[in-house]
Amino acid sequence: RIANRVIGNLKNDSNTSSKYANAAGLEMAYTGPKLQFNHDTQICLTGARIQHANINDTTDITHQWYRPIDIKSGDILDLSNTNISSTSPGCRTYLSIANGGFEVDEYLGSKTSFPMGKFG
Repeated sequence: RIANRVIGNLKNDSNTSSKYANAAGLEMAYTGPKLQFNHDTQICLTGARIQHANINDTTDITHQWYRPIDIKSGDILDLSNTNISSTSPGCRTYLSIANGGFEVDEYLGSKTSFPMGKFG
């Protein structure tokens, strides 16, 4: 929820609401994906820090956790082939995308998916 709040997917105070209040994020354990974006947006990474996180193999975002990161259409976010930093507590990293996050269906009141269980 912290990442969603940073990029405006959660309401910030009692006077503000967001239609993206239940935006799905991505939870990653130890390593992550390589994603290409089709639209300009913002992302936020929280949790354990991934070493060598970058955009387009040129922009190092390893130290930009817990703050909005601007993404342009066509950008490739690379969180793959990396490991959680040995100095970072924990093993899970969270990615949120502004304006709604990942489009997934709810199942039993959650947007969690479990491929081996064939749901979500």
